Amino acid sequence: MSRKAGECLDGCSGGKVNRQMSVGPTLLEKFPLAAQERIAKLGSPHRYTYCGCVYIGAEKIGTWDGGVLGDGWNSQRFPVSN
Repeated sequence: MSRKAGECLDGCSGGKVNRQMSVGPTLLEKFPLAAQERIAKLGSPHRYTYCGCVYIGAEKIGTWDGGVLGDGWNSQRFPVSN
């Protein structure tokens, strides 16, 4: 199954274009530093309000407060540092 423009990169059932929002500075500062640096290089991140998927273009950065993985930051590529 191919993904349509504006649909969630994970293909979740609630990841529709009308459930996207821009990630502003207040939310961005809650992400791990490595994720913030990647976002600074690529620009304009978005987040799906249903699943929490945070992405830029076709690159998934992680998830934030999603209905699938729960609250907080989740990412294998950009984990939270202890």
